[in-house]
Amino acid sequence: EAYTVISQRHSGVAQEKVPEVKKEEKKGASTFKNFTLQKGGTHMKFSGMSILSSRSGTILANEGYSSGVHSWTIKWDKHGNGDPRVGVALANADLDKRLGYDGRGWAFDIDKGTGYYFVSPKDITKPSKGYHKTSRIAGLKAKVGGIVEIILDCDDGTLRFKVDGYEASEALPSPAFSGLKGMKLYPAFSTNTSAEAYTVISQRHSGVAQEKVPEVKKEEKKGASTFKNFTLQKG
Repeated sequence: EAYTVISQRHSGVAQEKVPEVKKEEKKGASTFKNFTLQKGGTHMKFSGMSILSSRSGTILANEGYSSGVHSWTIKWDKHGNGDPRVGVALANADLDKRLGYDGRGWAFDIDKGTGYYFVSPKDITKPSKGYHKTSRIAGLKAKVGGIVEIILDCDDGTLRFKVDGYEASEALPSPAFSGLKGMKLYPAFSTNTSAEAYTVISQRHSGVAQEKVPEVKKEEKKGASTFKNFTLQKG
């Protein structure tokens, strides 16, 4: 077994872990190494790793992948009933549309009431043909504070999703999507209304985890993987 203390709270004030700030990472940037939210549709906004919007659209990350195993974990900050989507997309995805609606993305759509469904291109060689959408599947639902993990295995050409640790698929235990080998795919995040907001809280690449690097404040020692007034001191 292994686990990590990732936050603490004192009288309602949360303190996030301050990991080591490496030379290649800009100090003070609420981002991950080699991962930023790069661009979004007209109505999409992001602050650090938090995604919000005024209407529908998609945000694409800066880094795409065609080999290895990669995963990203999001936490719901706010959830109306507008079916936000997470998944992957091609570099030329239409960011003014919801993820997958342009025939260039693979998406997991989940709401807080009636379950989830999947969206994928009808023909990746001809995006103009549009998208395929599965029937809605009952069981897993989104809730504020809940976690969704996106798992892209480029070597196997599969994309999987987990909601609070439970696998989401049209027919378990199969992955949500297959046949993705050979494509360079980018993490993609989508909302439908201003009622949704979520934050990318961690990523993992071929088994190596990277936590978010929060701002290093003056009173905190740079390079200390600790919390203010909290350390693991003996065992």
